[in-house]
Amino acid sequence: MAKIPTTLLFKGNRTYSAGAITFDLILSEGHSFTSSVTSYPIENGSTISDHIENQTRTGTVAGLITNFSIYEGTPSINKAQDAFNKIEQLYKSNELVTVVTILKVYEDVAITSISTNRDSDTGEALIADFSFQTVTKVSLQEVELDAKIKLADMGTDQNKQSSPNVNVGKRTGVTR
Repeated sequence: MAKIPTTLLFKGNRTYSAGAITFDLILSEGHSFTSSVTSYPIENGSTISDHIENQTRTGTVAGLITNFSIYEGTPSINKAQDAFNKIEQLYKSNELVTVVTILKVYEDVAITSISTNRDSDTGEALIADFSFQTVTKVSLQEVELDAKIKLADMGTDQNKQSSPNVNVGKRTGVTR
């Protein structure tokens, strides 16, 4: 069996998860902070920068799901298979989820990639790797406006047109 650092196994009393998938053990996690800097070339060949924009945060979490969890009293019949089924549902749902890692809890993130692995080293366990990205949500606001419009004197032909230079088409016998 693969060597597993027990420090991650007993870190805190929090439940670690990605959506509805609960990990028995966090194998690894990654957090990415990326920014872009504006660049404007000038005459002498150098560039000037005047703005830094933080990009959406991304991260990864890899966890182990086993049939013999130390967190549950009785062994599950096939918790790894149940987790795999939940992973498939999560992939198909295209919904925002909460990802709980050792360092941070991410609310409303999009899962961008999921991979699973099961081999002779993992036995009756499933290793699941998740990549995720934060999402900025917006809410629409409905605004009701009351407007009063005062129309120009509509007694003259010129004011009846929306513009004095409107192309009114060809007319026979009329000159301007």
